[in-house]
Amino acid sequence: MNESEKYAKYKYGDNSFSVTPQEIYKIIAILLLSGYNTLPNTRLYWETKVDVQNAAISSSISRDNFLRIFRNLHFSDNNSTDETDRCRKVRPLLDHMSSKFETYAQPLPSVWSLDEAMEPYYGNHHMKQFIKGKPIRFGYKFWCLNRPDGYCIRFKIYEGREDRDPSMTLGSSVTKKLVLNFVPENSEIFLDNYFNSLPLLEEMKTNKINITGTIRIDRIEKAPLRDLKKEPRGSVHGLKEKNSNISLFRWHDNSQVTLATNRTDDLVCKVTTCSRYSGIHKRKIDVLQPSLIKEYNNGMGGVDLFDQFRGRYRINIRSRKWYWPIVRFCINASITNAWLLFRLIQPRITQLAFLREIVIPLLTTSLIPRPRGVVPRRTGNVQQDVRFDRIDHWPMKNSTQRRCARCHKCVTHKCSKCNVGLHIECFVLYHLQ
Repeated sequence: MNESEKYAKYKYGDNSFSVTPQEIYKIIAILLLSGYNTLPNTRLYWETKVDVQNAAISSSISRDNFLRIFRNLHFSDNNSTDETDRCRKVRPLLDHMSSKFETYAQPLPSVWSLDEAMEPYYGNHHMKQFIKGKPIRFGYKFWCLNRPDGYCIRFKIYEGREDRDPSMTLGSSVTKKLVLNFVPENSEIFLDNYFNSLPLLEEMKTNKINITGTIRIDRIEKAPLRDLKKEPRGSVHGLKEKNSNISLFRWHDNSQVTLATNRTDDLVCKVTTCSRYSGIHKRKIDVLQPSLIKEYNNGMGGVDLFDQFRGRYRINIRSRKWYWPIVRFCINASITNAWLLFRLIQPRITQLAFLREIVIPLLTTSLIPRPRGVVPRRTGNVQQDVRFDRIDHWPMKNSTQRRCARCHKCVTHKCSKCNVGLHIECFVLYHLQ
């Protein structure tokens, strides 16, 4: 709030601008709402025409006030920032979010995945990246260290190649910065061929951290791995370096897959089977597969899941400021992480339901008197914490018929607390499932 007020005076000479915490919460709620209730223009949310009218937004904050606050939204002091920091406009926000993600991830897991994530941006900025063949080709690149379920514990925005350790590849240098002095000993980290290298495996082995990942052919340092292109599907060839205990595997699936690891447990040597479709037999058959490949497939998808969840309801309101996509990444990432944490308590809640449970209360406390209107009858939309608290739920007779919230048939009974129709035989199951 203070930085936004300073920015309004510094940038636009607006000495009368002020913002309250309640208004900031409403701004965040409207931004989140734009992710699942998208309109082509921000001003349409305040239109009075029936095809685009949104009473929740228009009754909570005026359009001009929203645009004024959104224009002046700022996160750092322009007079005291480090000019050498490329992300100085949003550095306090990045540091705060990263700290909170780490705090709420305690205790730290034993299995991690490391990969890159993209936030779309099509303007002109020296940090913008282009990655051919990716779903999001233009935007800011973030290095993410995640749990296998998708929770992002640590992230770092890519600011340029000067971040790189001259003695290592860029991917290996990023891995060191994110992992060392943070990840607990004997943890398992899965990464792809962009990050993996033999020097990285050796250094992580000295720090008692296990790394498993695919590796590029030009990084295996001329190890004599056999070419399996002409051999049957499921063929495996492996090597182990005696001094460093680094193992290399090559497996023939649809194409050759080369895997490198510094693990020394029994799983490194085990071979299992997997199901693949055979064009000759016209059916699925079992083929050999190293157990480490299966372990890699199960542990590697954390960042991809995080990208998938974060992109479902990405904030749709845009800004001309170059740092707005970074702010959008932080907000969407925090909501995704919060949903993943909440699922540990309520596994059945969907991401959209969780998002709406955040947005609706933030817009409920109105700054502008709401217009009177007909309140629709609610049949089964009961908050989860009320429905399952097992306190003071009693069946009672209703004067009129309504639909049962569980089987959706006509019923003349209801729950005294949830105020939804329920048959006697549906009453217990509704409050338990």
